[in-house]
Amino acid sequence: MRWSCWIVALVMSWGASWAWAQQELALYSIFDRLDRVPAAWKARPRLPGVEFHVDPQRRWGELSSRHDMIHILNLDPKFGERPWSENLAQGVVYTSPKWQLDFWFKPVRIIEVDVPTPEGKFVRKHIWYMVYRVRNTAKYPVRFVPWFVLHTEDLKRYYPDRLVPVAMEPIMRRERPPRVLLDTVEMASIEIPPARPGRDDSIWGVACWEDVDPRTDYFSVYVQGLNNIFRREAVSNPQGKKRWKLFRKTLRLYFWRPGDATDPNDWEIRFGRPGHIAYEWVYR
Repeated sequence: MRWSCWIVALVMSWGASWAWAQQELALYSIFDRLDRVPAAWKARPRLPGVEFHVDPQRRWGELSSRHDMIHILNLDPKFGERPWSENLAQGVVYTSPKWQLDFWFKPVRIIEVDVPTPEGKFVRKHIWYMVYRVRNTAKYPVRFVPWFVLHTEDLKRYYPDRLVPVAMEPIMRRERPPRVLLDTVEMASIEIPPARPGRDDSIWGVACWEDVDPRTDYFSVYVQGLNNIFRREAVSNPQGKKRWKLFRKTLRLYFWRPGDATDPNDWEIRFGRPGHIAYEWVYR
């Protein structure tokens, strides 16, 4: 019996080690292939106005927060109150390490690709996409879990980022970035190392949207995951008990498309709008 338990433990240990090794191999393979692009692409100069940098707008108030410990107050509304002491669960200061990635992007573009269907056929579609890059300015690795949502404001529709594998190679050939473009899943599977002094060390990615209604004239792109900053708000349930509702610091990019629904082209898409801000940070 002891021998069988020992063998089972050995097999389980070997299986866990093998799974860990496979995961590490997968992560390293992504970093190993980031620079596998033609040398001419790496040498391409970045012309002004092609990509845009977003000001992270770091605020001192985002480094800490002051709020009540509502879970304790739900049980004892007078927690810690004494003649010489106020309520210990009210106005508590919370601090935690905060990080925020530098973010550059190119305006949304459109490309036509043949997308496979569940029936085994191919359908020609317009894929809307946005190429971006992020750079870690913190002193420790951080994980960027991208969350891109395209919102057609005039049509009131939301389109989450989609994985379109067949579009990756055509987008790479068209954009010719200095490093391999990662999709959302690949980007979320790695930890972005700190940027080295005097080096760019940006990680490039692309967000894609499928079946966007071409009738839209005004749309926004929401980007989450560029930081670990959030805001808490206490809301009450029907029983009168309070709970936390979290809102993350989110980037909102505004776009304008003065075109029609026939033959959509990316040259019609413009970043920013006349008489309106180009982007802003919101909590949602």
